[in-house]
Amino acid sequence: MKAESSAAFFAFGQDVRLAGARTALHSVPNSVIMGKIPEGPIPVRLDDPLRRGDSEPSGGASKVGDVISGAMSLYSPRLQKALASFGVTIDYQPVEVFVPGRAEPLQGYAWARGVPSVEVASISCFTVDQETTRGQALFDASLNYSTVRVVNAALKAHLEAANLVGVYFVPTEEYGEPLATILKMG
Repeated sequence: MKAESSAAFFAFGQDVRLAGARTALHSVPNSVIMGKIPEGPIPVRLDDPLRRGDSEPSGGASKVGDVISGAMSLYSPRLQKALASFGVTIDYQPVEVFVPGRAEPLQGYAWARGVPSVEVASISCFTVDQETTRGQALFDASLNYSTVRVVNAALKAHLEAANLVGVYFVPTEEYGEPLATILKMG
């Protein structure tokens, strides 16, 4: 079967251009990195932009988007609901997101685990064969230890209608290194 145009598939992740956003996971428990998943919510900390030399977000409040990417992909309650309403089934592990400047951790975010994986020849400017996705609307395109979260066009349209914050979609054939891709979008 001929490979379907990659315009039907989009790399999906955290848009780090969200003004005032806490853009990265700062720490994840070593047990998680070593593959030992604890019971209950996993505590994770977001990076402090001031530590990186960024300016304080206006009003002193930081923003956290609907996707937080890093060693783990964390999804907000809004994103989890949007995926469920489309019929996407993912295993979620609850997390407590500690944000610098906030007294209490964010609740409701979860680590999106158990996402089906499709092996690709490259994760830079790649195409996806519809047959290899086994009909999955959301999957990880993977090569060795690198992965890119991918959605099909129908799920992309559904998620865009949900008005999510801090999320990007890039056609997989235009996707390169994450930061280079996002800078090119601007």
